[in-house]
Amino acid sequence: MQNSIIGMHCNKEFWWYKEITSERSENDYLRERIFYWNILIDIKKGKHTAVVEQNCLNLLLLCYGKLKLAFIQGNELGGFDSFKSVEDIKGLFADNDEKNYRSVFHKYYKESKVNKLELRIPPQNSVNEYSNLIAKLDYYNDKESKKKGDKNATISYGLIVHFIKAKITKDAKTYGIHRKNIEDSYTQKAEQLSAFIEQDRNFSHRIVGIDTANYEKDNPPEFYVKLYKNFAPLKKKYNIHYTFHVGEAFNCLITGIRHIYEVINYLNYSPGDRLGHALALGFKVKKYFKRKNMEIICTKMELLDNLVWMFEMVKNSKERISNALMLNTLFDDNAVWLSKYLGKHSITIQEYSEFYKERFGEVDKRANFLRKSKNKEAVFSKKICLSKVEKLQFIFKYSEKFYTESRETVVLKANKKLVELVKLCQKCVMDKMIEDKIYIEANPTSNRKMSAIDYYEDLPLFKQAKYNLKLTREDVLTSINTDDSALFQTNLSTEYGMVALSLRKKNFSSDEMLEYMDRIRETSNLISFVNEPKKSKCSNKEKNTKI
Repeated sequence: MQNSIIGMHCNKEFWWYKEITSERSENDYLRERIFYWNILIDIKKGKHTAVVEQNCLNLLLLCYGKLKLAFIQGNELGGFDSFKSVEDIKGLFADNDEKNYRSVFHKYYKESKVNKLELRIPPQNSVNEYSNLIAKLDYYNDKESKKKGDKNATISYGLIVHFIKAKITKDAKTYGIHRKNIEDSYTQKAEQLSAFIEQDRNFSHRIVGIDTANYEKDNPPEFYVKLYKNFAPLKKKYNIHYTFHVGEAFNCLITGIRHIYEVINYLNYSPGDRLGHALALGFKVKKYFKRKNMEIICTKMELLDNLVWMFEMVKNSKERISNALMLNTLFDDNAVWLSKYLGKHSITIQEYSEFYKERFGEVDKRANFLRKSKNKEAVFSKKICLSKVEKLQFIFKYSEKFYTESRETVVLKANKKLVELVKLCQKCVMDKMIEDKIYIEANPTSNRKMSAIDYYEDLPLFKQAKYNLKLTREDVLTSINTDDSALFQTNLSTEYGMVALSLRKKNFSSDEMLEYMDRIRETSNLISFVNEPKKSKCSNKEKNTKI
């Protein structure tokens, strides 16, 4: 086969030799199509070279398919791990070639209906790098706008700085080390961003948001309290918004819902901020647990965190006494392993709740005192007495044995009452988002390929934002986005098309479908971090996109 291909390429009697060696100015993609066309014609006519050509074509298409799947996430490879592996490959070919900057705007000016654009960029290493990057983006935005020839067509764009959640490292042998590694991964770059926002207002007005995304497992929101609180003064001063990718990849549904609550409750969120994906709020709880064989599978500590969090969430429910008793019993049964670290003393759900909440707070004087090695030794030797909560805090930060055991997997059978409590907690979090005016970024194709969703019509979007579709409650405002359009081989038109097709399959009328789509479009425009572009009175109705 290899010799045949080489012979075909070098033999001047074959028609493609002239095409391959031609210096004409046709685009490469046109030559490729001519190449395919002539092969198919030869095969159809039954020429003597058809067998070799057919083998060559099959081999070429096979190679193209393999190559393509190295850069995009296909339908057969689901989950975050597949997405991450493809994203890493794509990153190897990303560079600072100015064609990339131009292509960003060229794409959306060509679509002609985009007036507002959010771009995500990685944290830069210095103030100058931010200034240079934005100067290039401004230049190519202006250049593409002038090509359009319409003064009202200039795209207003904003940048969201996209901090990457660090993957767990091998040296993370305690929660203290684990947390420090993650905080160290973003601290220096966060300082550079803060300096840029304050020092260079000529360009830094383009920064409209702070985002954190990527590895969700082993990266609970509590590890990012420092990052988001540090930006709080600038957030208020310059109207910068927050977004956080959460509730997308989780061991169990309760964990996903809890993490969403932790983000909006502990990360200095304010009205107008958003959550990326938040799929855990849109899953049908009963259907989810039925699919999971009515089992909660997670780590030992994750289970205790979930039980305690639910205990706090249902305090004001109608059946709070029976709910509290059930959760208290489950906690006692699953917290026995902690007694070996607490001098054989058991810990109550109220005491653990105090420990859980303090993990999101500032470091107190007692914690600073315990950081000194001689004081840590004194605690281990029992020369310094601590309360059970204080001792649990200490063990949590410094014990390798605790870290290892707490990450062991456990399985808890969920009864109907516990499932109903999860459903109640899900509703409470959604109600809080509505009350606090926190919004969701929905990404239909990404959500379909990276979660346990089988069909587009089952997307959590339709539970989070029903709008006019038999509305029974107020909705969480939700926008349609592409996530990574190149990796998922999609664009905003395709995303809207998938939503429309899903509504059609759900037997909604054309009028209902169009009304819903228009509401989603208006909502996407409303919750954008980018301000309205300046336009003349005669301009057309604008539309919005995010990437």
